[in-house]
Amino acid sequence: MRERSQRDDEGTGGRASGRLSTVRLADQVVVLDAGRVVEQGSHADLVATDGPYARLWTLQSRADTT
Repeated sequence: MRERSQRDDEGTGGRASGRLSTVRLADQVVVLDAGRVVEQGSHADLVATDGPYARLWTLQSRADTT
């Protein structure tokens, strides 16, 4: 999976990653679909919903255990 990271002079950073195990450590997760924000929150908040992030988390978690 490809990962991109960027940080500005104020210490604010952004990261794009296909591995949710990496993104779950972030303070805020932003989920994009076709370039639009569809969800935003912490990992815990997003997995508690039935949104795209939770569905991807479930799929990736199953794949990692097989």
